[in-house]
Parts: sequence; structure tokens; C-alpha cells
Amino acid sequence: MGRGSSKPAAMTNESSAHFFKLEEDITCSICLQELSDPVSITCGHTFCKPCISSYWATPQPQGHRCPECRKVCPRDQLIPAYRLQHLVSKVQLVVKEEQSKMTPARPIQLVYTDATCKMWLDESAVDRCFLDSEISDCPLCLICVIGEKRRGKSSLLNYILRALHRLEKGQPVSLGEDDEALKGFDWRSGTNSVTKGIWAWSSPFILKRNGEKMAVFVLDTEGSLDIESDRETCIKLSALSMLLSSYLIFNVSGSLKTTELDYLEMYLHVSELTGESFSLQYLQHLNILVRDWQGDDNCGREAAKSYIEHETEKLRKSQKNHRVLETLRSPSVSGFLLPYPGKTFLRSSQGRLSDMDDDFRGHLTTYVSDLVERLWLHHKTDVRSERITCGHLGGMLKDFVQTLQREHFSCASPVEVIV
Repeated sequence: MGRGSSKPAAMTNESSAHFFKLEEDITCSICLQELSDPVSITCGHTFCKPCISSYWATPQPQGHRCPECRKVCPRDQLIPAYRLQHLVSKVQLVVKEEQSKMTPARPIQLVYTDATCKMWLDESAVDRCFLDSEISDCPLCLICVIGEKRRGKSSLLNYILRALHRLEKGQPVSLGEDDEALKGFDWRSGTNSVTKGIWAWSSPFILKRNGEKMAVFVLDTEGSLDIESDRETCIKLSALSMLLSSYLIFNVSGSLKTTELDYLEMYLHVSELTGESFSLQYLQHLNILVRDWQGDDNCGREAAKSYIEHETEKLRKSQKNHRVLETLRSPSVSGFLLPYPGKTFLRSSQGRLSDMDDDFRGHLTTYVSDLVERLWLHHKTDVRSERITCGHLGGMLKDFVQTLQREHFSCASPVEVIV
């Protein structure tokens, strides 16, 4: 899935041969590694500055000789090779990209938490996802799911991966074959949860339309509504997911409960504070997905509109969660009600479509198809509604995490967040 399977995995044999010859040309003959801080000596040969300095450190009776041609050269005439250093950097970048293409797409952790619940960023994962030279200047869309653990978040994302894979290849959108086992993000039920943090599908899906190109990223947030865990960590992870996403799915079970509304209030507040620092919209589109809907026989998008209107009226009367109320009233919110998937599917470890109840399968197909086919409406933008590129967002991620690391939020009450 993603670019890893839709583009050539490596160079052609001819281009590969030229490339490895180039690698030989930028190798230091002393350390046999790629040149670092390269300098030329008077005979014209080039070495790493530390290597030639060390090589000539011992006095020689006939003068300092070049390690390659053996000519005597002045020790104090080391000429910096700036262009060569730039070339070495480019070659190193190409090598990393080629290695990345040879690695199958998989979930990688962008943001993680340590034993003290402090949040950290894996910069190498950011480089792989957002700073690849093929997509760094490309506008992007980010789909992210937050919600309580073991409520079907990751399985949903894996069906979205399938649909995007087909859309990227120009095929009709579908959720796969009936008996195809579900793969991708770790989705199986159980008491053990995935390490808290933000996970990304390592290769974005490149969609093209009318000469335009867009990179679509799929993100899964673990620990976003883990009430048993550190509350401040949950808030920061969810606020960061909200800030990053251009299409955020708030995945809830049964109904929008008071606790979930309280947490959503906090996420909106923290995301708004952080977004202001970076001139970003703190929330572009919020989709409220209610799983296992049992209110009546009506499910789908239109039924969700009525449900959200009902919840909005309840909030207005309660005079609580003012940010949530304002958000639910905005056109940037949509919803969908999904029925119960069926006991066979829940008991299965394969995630096959054939194990789903027909009603659930039909609504899930509609939901995912509508989502991926409308992604062109959800480019990531700044506060001026100007499109953000992959490289721009990747560059900002480090600052996002550092900003949230510095802040501390007092959470004595879910609706009272003190910075």
C-alpha cells in the first residue's frame, strides 16, 4: 500500500551502476567512507579534513606525501571542497530514499511517550514520511483517528488504506476481497494496547487529478482517550493529532458521552493555543463516527446530522463545553452512524469482510468510499487557507512537539484546563 508498492522499488541496472561509480568518486581513500568536511590538497586529490590531518600528523623526512599519488604537498594548504560536500549530501539523500523505497510500507511511530509520559518526536520517521524529495513540495491531506482504545480505530484505518491503495492505482474504490485478511495498523482486540503515541503509514498515497497532485497521509493516535492513563499525555497527543490533521475522525462507541465531550473540549482548547503559535487552523474538519449505533434502525450520514443537532441542543441547554458547542454548529463538522458489525466479525482475528453483518458492511463501504473520494476538499491549510506542503509540515513537527513539551496543563476537572 502507498508509494512503496506503486512505484519502482529501486533504480534500473544501468542507473544503479552509474550511481555506485559516483559513490566511489566521493569516498575518502584513507577512511574508505563517504567524504566528510572534504578538502583538496595541492596535487588535486581530496580527502576528509580530519583524515588527511591525522595522516600527516607524524613528521616525514621527505615531506608530506599524498596518500594516493605520493606527491609532496604543503601541509598547510588544505582547500575546502564546498561543491563536493554539497554533492555528497545529495548522494546521501538519494541513498536514503532508495533504501526507503525498498522497504515495504508499514506503520511507523512519529511521536512516542517515555516512562515519564514525556512526548518525543522520531525525526528519522518524519524525514521518511514528509521530507522525501519526490513529495516535499507536494500539498497534503492528513486523515487521523482519535478515540478510546479497542473501539475499532485501527481496523477502520486499515480499510481506509485499502480504499486509498485502489484509488491511487486508478481502480474503483472498494474495501477489498471478501476473504482478504486485514493488515496494516495493529487492530486486534485484547487487553494489551499499542504503545501510546502517533503512528503514521510510512508511505503516503499520491493522488492525481486534473494535473494536480496530493499526498495523503494516514495517522493513528494511541492513548488519545485512555482515561486510565496520564491525562495530560492524552490531551497533548489528541491536541497534536487535531493540529496535524486536515480530516479528523473522532471515533466513539454507542453515543457521545459526557466524558468524551469533556475531553473533546480540552483537545480543542489546547490545539487552539498551539495552532495560534504556528498560524495553523487548529481544526479543519471534524467527523464524528459513532460505532455500534443502537438508537434506532437509521444509520449513515443523514441520520448522524439529526443526532448531532440533538446533541448540540443538549449542550446549548446545559451551558457546558462551549468550544464543542461552537464546533458542532460549524460547517466543518460531519458525522456518520455505524451499526453493530456482528458477533462473527468481532470474534474473528482476520478482519474479513465476509464475517461482517450485511448492514454494517454496506454502511462501512459507504462511509470509507465517501471519505476517500472527497479528500480533495481537505487539503492541509494555514489560517489564510493557503495550502501547506509535506516539507513545510515536516519541518514544523519538531516545533509542535517542543511547544507541547514545554507546556503543562492542570486537569483537576476535564473542563478546567489551566496552562
